[in-house]
Amino acid sequence: MATLYVLDVYDITGIGLVVTGKVEHGSLRIGMRGRAQGKLLEAKSIEVHHEQLAEAKEGDFVGVSVAVSSINQGLEGGSFLKKLFSGSGDLKFLQSLKGKRVEFI
Repeated sequence: MATLYVLDVYDITGIGLVVTGKVEHGSLRIGMRGRAQGKLLEAKSIEVHHEQLAEAKEGDFVGVSVAVSSINQGLEGGSFLKKLFSGSGDLKFLQSLKGKRVEFI
């Protein structure tokens, strides 16, 4: 389990949606999932100081590439994410998380 305090959000060409923030509690690993405001997030990749990591530890400032899905599209047929979004609506949603905490499990 990990708590990520969201500092900023970017839409990076070739990578997608990236959330930057501080791991306040626990360890954040690739594949961990979180919920926020009716959406599901999955950590696709983690970067600390321009270095790709499989895990970020408490106190690390990270960039996390995330996949976003609505809750009503998850958990069908054993699959966590049925459909991924990458539109401007997801960027606006992620921007609404600035200054908030997201729990990943």
